[in-house]
Amino acid sequence: MSNIDPWLAIIFVCLLFLLSLGGAYVLFKFLESVAQIDKASYRAGGALAGFLIIFGVLFAATDRWISQMELWCPKKWDIKGMVSKQGAASHEGVAVTQTPPLPNDVTDIAGYFHLKGIEVIEAGGWPGIYFQSDGYYPRQLNISEDIATINKTGKIIELKDPIELGRLSP
Repeated sequence: MSNIDPWLAIIFVCLLFLLSLGGAYVLFKFLESVAQIDKASYRAGGALAGFLIIFGVLFAATDRWISQMELWCPKKWDIKGMVSKQGAASHEGVAVTQTPPLPNDVTDIAGYFHLKGIEVIEAGGWPGIYFQSDGYYPRQLNISEDIATINKTGKIIELKDPIELGRLSP
């Protein structure tokens, strides 16, 4: 539950508590169930033992489910790389955007760009980026491990080679 909002986690635990309490009440009030927990450090019986067992089972089951769901939660990544303009001395001013177009950046004189805070859902594939500059053909690029170094620990995608934009015919 590392990427979950703290308030959502509190609501989640309260919901598990209420479900466990309700389950223990039904089991021990109406169904006359019996439960016993014997550990070296504590001992519980009856409805308390039933509540602890139900709560533990629900928490373990939902914790596994949530950890699987985290694969589908967007995480913030950075994309870095170089862009060159064919036949140009300066590679400044190339607009670089994620597809869809937020966030965005403009290259410096050397053609370097750094898109910060890209939302990536790892299980859904890597993002696409778009390059555009006046007088040059725009270019769409879909990130893959063939063209970029993907650092999953640091959440950084770095293009291996500069992207070249072709000059439009005069």
